[in-house]
Amino acid sequence: MRKVLLVPAIITAMLLSSCILEDQEYAVRRSEEIERADIVLTNALYTLGQENEEPIRLESDSLSYWIDSERIEAENIRFTQMNEDGSPAVRGMADRALIDSGSKIMNLSGNVFLESIDDNLSIRSQYLIFDTERDTVNSEDEVSVSFDGGIIKGCNLSADLVRLDFDIGKITSGEVEI
Repeated sequence: MRKVLLVPAIITAMLLSSCILEDQEYAVRRSEEIERADIVLTNALYTLGQENEEPIRLESDSLSYWIDSERIEAENIRFTQMNEDGSPAVRGMADRALIDSGSKIMNLSGNVFLESIDDNLSIRSQYLIFDTERDTVNSEDEVSVSFDGGIIKGCNLSADLVRLDFDIGKITSGEVEI
């Protein structure tokens, strides 16, 4: 008699475990459905406010914004920050951007170009982190930094754009006029 009761118990346990797996899969699918941007724009214009500085104007083919997490994702992005006199001070572009609108940090990837026009300085890379409030740039990727009198290529860039202080961990090539 005990053998007969053991078989239904095993079948019941198998059915319950399959329900648990389906519930986990359902939860994953449901969280993917919930993880949708609050706002999705095409051919978008967005202004990223800067405290005590001119705002940065963003243009992109596609822009997704999550309000609660202050997250912006953009495709084919171009951006400009003006001087007080209305002329461009900083401009750049990238294939993709992940922007924290709270901290004003832009994670740029794919054909990244960043230019400080007044300083005649430009940076090219495949990946770059641009902290727009602190005016700093970081990249572990290969970078090319062009400036008056030269060009330096290397990896592991850490730069302060206000002080024009650049640290490249490993220089691979360069030409500098002295």
